[in-house]
Parts: sequence; structure tokens; C-alpha cells
Amino acid sequence: MLNPLDAKRILEAALLASQEPVNPTELKRLFDGEVGVDAIRKLLAELADDWKGRAVELVSLSSGWRFQTRPEFQPYLERLNPERAPRYSRAVMETLAIIAYRQPVTRGDIEDVRGVGVSSQIIQALESRGWIDVVGHRETPGRPAIEPQFQSENEPMRRVIIGAFVSLDGVMQAPGGPQEDPTGGFSYGGWVAPLVDEVFGEEIDKLFSQPFDLLLGRKTYEIFAAHWPFAEGGADDFIARTFNSITKYVATRKGLDLTWKGSVALQDAAQDVAKLKQKDGPALITQGSTDLIRTLLMNELVDEIRLFTFPIVLGKGKKLFSDAAKAAAFKLTASRVSPNGIVIAQYVRDGAVKTGNFAMDPPQPAELARREKMQREG
Repeated sequence: MLNPLDAKRILEAALLASQEPVNPTELKRLFDGEVGVDAIRKLLAELADDWKGRAVELVSLSSGWRFQTRPEFQPYLERLNPERAPRYSRAVMETLAIIAYRQPVTRGDIEDVRGVGVSSQIIQALESRGWIDVVGHRETPGRPAIEPQFQSENEPMRRVIIGAFVSLDGVMQAPGGPQEDPTGGFSYGGWVAPLVDEVFGEEIDKLFSQPFDLLLGRKTYEIFAAHWPFAEGGADDFIARTFNSITKYVATRKGLDLTWKGSVALQDAAQDVAKLKQKDGPALITQGSTDLIRTLLMNELVDEIRLFTFPIVLGKGKKLFSDAAKAAAFKLTASRVSPNGIVIAQYVRDGAVKTGNFAMDPPQPAELARREKMQREG
């Protein structure tokens, strides 16, 4: 049986040798089933602590874990390889133009337009300049990265991401347990647990592997503050340590005792979140928080929705969307279906809602009569 110290050394060696970030699910292959994903997450957190304060640090990115040089040492390293004014090939400029026009796209999409292959060096050149970024993976054979997302200087620096568990009829109340939120006579608290499977766990891991802060409503904050500070060392140790170490922004109009370390109150959710979006920092991810989400949607502050839809109908209960949401178009950038039927979908904002018309032109007399009737009836 592999002892934890040896397992941690193996992870350390693998990450030092890797040129790309590696996620815990991929790292599991190192151990041939001897070490599970949760144990790997715990070892990675310990390893990150071991490297704190050194010139090289272990960090968690959206695509996995990697070692990288601390930013304050970068000016010195650049003296070893002074950067010349870059000259970009026609292939690089064509690729950038396609990305800007058709974003988000996969490398295959670009190759379809150009008619030739796109090398990894071209993508890396654009990523290194900060002009494009990976925003997800498309669920087709091979799961290609939806990597090119053109970065406009006018875009907000921080993205607001709604992370929501919902039933087929849109209910998101009390997914975690019967006593979580029984208000309004809701009697189905804990509806997520029976359907959790490995794919669900992998997608949750992806959501929380990127740099982020939490954005919570008052009631969800109180639920989390009574649980996560005491959950380290348990089955959800990785998420507990992550939640406990990041900033928690709490939308509350009432005086709230912020007992959870790293908590910051937002007195005006719409105004304060809009200001946060203009500052440099990690993504802002919501959990639960029905009222807060409705405020964000009403004020067009949502950049992305990560929706976990469970194959159940709950009827009554607090729902994700309300009539107050501003109309907006979203584009599906990644999706997956778990063995237990959970549909996991990633949507990003895609401008205004577009409409069309299937009606006959000119309309028939029967259609004109129907329209007149509707006007009379209101």
C-alpha cells in the first residue's frame, strides 16, 4: 500500500515534469487505483502549502494544477531571454482574425475555415500574449478545448458565474439536505445526494479548480458558514479548504454577523458586484442564493451559467429564473450527461436575443382573424 508521503512525492515529480496543468482525475492514473481523487486533492493542497514562500509555487488553474514561477521573479528571469519585438506570421494573424470573428471556437473550427491545420505553437503564441484563453471543452469525440476566447480591453476583468443545481422544472431550493431550507413547506430537501456520480464530481472539480471567490446571498452564506469551516479533514476536505481560504462576498441588506473568515458584506448587490467586475481578480461564483441570482440577472451582471440539471420534477420551491430577468442570449460552450442523468451545461453570454418569423407573408384571413381576437381578449 502506497504511503501518503510517497504519493505526494510522485505528484510533485509528475507536476514538475509536466509542461501543462494536470487535473486530479488525470493524476489518478499515476497510482493505478491505489489513490482516489479526493485523496489526491488533499495531497495537492498539502503540497501547495509545502511550496508556499518559495520562488516557485504550486497553483490551481481552470485546467488543473501546475508549478509556476512567482510573478515578482519574472523581471529577473526575462533578463536571461530578453524579449524581442514579436513578428507574427500570416498564419498567426489569420487565426486571430477567425477567433475574433467567430469566438468561442475550437481548433477544429479554425481549421475548417482556414483549410489547413493549426499548430500548437500558434495557439501558444496567442495565449502567451494574453489575447485568447481557454473557456471550456466541447462534448464531441476527443473533447476539444474551446480555447480561443478573444480578450477585449472593454470586457470586465472579473466574470460572474452562476453555479446552480436545478430540477427539470427549475427548482433549486435545499439541494443539500432536509434541514437546509424547509421554508414555504418545502419537503424534498436533499434531492441532489441520491443522484451524485463520478461525472458530477469531476464537473464540480472543474468548476472549483479555477481561481475564484464566492458570491453568496445571506441565507446561503448562513448555511455555508455553519458547515464548511468545520468540514476540513472530512470527505469534502478539498472543497472545504478551498472555500475556507478564499474571499466570500455576501449580499445582505440586514446586519449580518460575518463569522466565516474572509467574508465581506455587500450592502447593494447590483452596485457592488458591478464594481467588483471592473477590478482585477478571480471569477465570482455563486452557489444557491436564489434572490441574489435574480438580482444579477435583472441587472445583466451574469457572464456565464454552469447548470447542473437533475432528472426530477419538484413542483413547488424556489426557482432559478423569475419574470424579472433581463432578456439575453447565451451560447452553449460545453455539455455532458452523467450516468445518473444529470445534464451539465456551460453557457456564456452571447449578446441580445434574436427573433425570427415563421408566419406566412402575407397572412391568411384566418390568421388575421386570430390576431384580432387576441387583441380583443387582451
